Amino acid sequence: MAGLDDAALMTFALTATAILIRVSLIVTFLPVLGEDFAPVRVRALLALALTACLIPVVPVHAGALPETTGELAVLMIPEFILGLLLGLTARLVFAAVQFAGQLAGEQIGFGIASIFDPVNNAQISIVAQLYYLFSILIFFAIDGHHLLLGALVQSFEIVPLFSVNLPGSLLGFFGREVAHMFTLAVIIAAPIMAAMLLSNLALGLVSKAVPQINIFIESFPIHILLGLTILGLTFGAFGALLATQFTRLDGALGQLLQLLQ
Repeated sequence: MAGLDDAALMTFALTATAILIRVSLIVTFLPVLGEDFAPVRVRALLALALTACLIPVVPVHAGALPETTGELAVLMIPEFILGLLLGLTARLVFAAVQFAGQLAGEQIGFGIASIFDPVNNAQISIVAQLYYLFSILIFFAIDGHHLLLGALVQSFEIVPLFSVNLPGSLLGFFGREVAHMFTLAVIIAAPIMAAMLLSNLALGLVSKAVPQINIFIESFPIHILLGLTILGLTFGAFGALLATQFTRLDGALGQLLQLLQ
């Protein structure tokens, strides 16, 4: 009886650990809570709370218990990879937003006026930070966190514990997602980039017509005023585009899980 109890306890601990690994990776990539400036204790408590909620509904490990550290690693590493892939896929939308803001900020002339980004431990354009904060608001406004948590729960149904498959087609999937990220970034930054291009063309014509004007100095306030105007006019369309992309994310996560099963 004691041996049976020990085996049941080990099976429960193995299952709970695997669930915690998947959950922790998703929590790590959540907006706000997953950032470096968020307290580690808060993230840990959230991961533990979600794990406690999932333990009753996730089937326990029915296979043989690992007897060595190597066997344990073979079981746990695929679970870590699955959680990492889900989190990275979800994070690509925010990466596109920040890249678009960086492009737009450089075009407007805010390249010098950068601020420290505690998320990436690097200098980032003010416009990129503004875009990122706005994307977080849209994400929570359309219940994007529910989408990620739903994908987490669905992952245990589509890809049961310790049955993760890692096919070569994953490379093609992430290649398409990264390409979509860059395309999305260009689409977001396109209005400001187009406006700055037209502004530079107009200023070039003025410089040819009136050589006495120092166009280089005069272009700074013109670019900033024009850039901020375009920024304000396109925020509504930007929000609608983000909502569409977060909705698309649900399908991308589902496709990823199908590849991993």
